[in-house]
Amino acid sequence: KKNEGFNVKALIENFAPPKATKIVKG
Repeated sequence: KKNEGFNVKALIENFAPPKATKIVKG
């Protein structure tokens, strides 16, 4: 499950607003 974190980030990028993704990315 090495790609699990990447998959979650991709889902967030696809569905969350840009501001939210910016916060998640740090």
